[in-house]
Amino acid sequence: MGTDWQRLAQRLVRGLDHDLRNPLNAIALALQLIERQLRRPAGPDPEQILRSVRGAGKEIERCRDVLAEASALIRQPEPSLEETDLVSVLRPLCDTLGSLPGRPALRLVAPTEPVRVRLDPLQMREAVAELIDNALEAHEGSEPVEVVVQPDADRVRVLVRDRGPGLTEAARQHAFDPFFTTRRDHHGMGLCRARLIVEQHGGTIALSPRPGGGTDATIELALGGPGGET
Repeated sequence: MGTDWQRLAQRLVRGLDHDLRNPLNAIALALQLIERQLRRPAGPDPEQILRSVRGAGKEIERCRDVLAEASALIRQPEPSLEETDLVSVLRPLCDTLGSLPGRPALRLVAPTEPVRVRLDPLQMREAVAELIDNALEAHEGSEPVEVVVQPDADRVRVLVRDRGPGLTEAARQHAFDPFFTTRRDHHGMGLCRARLIVEQHGGTIALSPRPGGGTDATIELALGGPGGET
């Protein structure tokens, strides 16, 4: 775990450097413009100063958002594990996200019998919700996004399947890095947090091309919990 956290910290620092540099440069530029206005022999232009102040304010909010996302990741608590029926955790989540107006339909495909897993229901809901949100955003066509629960002898897989344009190989390789995103107006922390949650549960998470087009996002967990204990 120590090595994993070191790698996460390294990726986080690189992401912060990238995502803070642009807004900080914009703030510096705004301050230079304000200084020039204040030094004008003819006097400052209040409208120009106001535009610069407003622009700097927007960039400061952007910095705050980035730091808040990073702080939430660093402070991610350890899961509070309890033996739970995974399907009962996912069904209300799918009902809620599948009823949002203007979004594609969402279908849960799951066994009728309980799938017992030791997990933190709130955290696992958060991780799966991130995958579903990405799938609904990317999805194209009339068929629903699918959330499929596939238990076998000692493992269970949760697949979130969309028919979107898919991801490039480079995007798949970096999709779980802090601050990496292919979506506008997103800071790119959702999949990183989802991966941290799943790995804290002793599981794995991956993205792969879906046959016929789209993306399969897969979470795999041990039945009974981390290590497969019951």
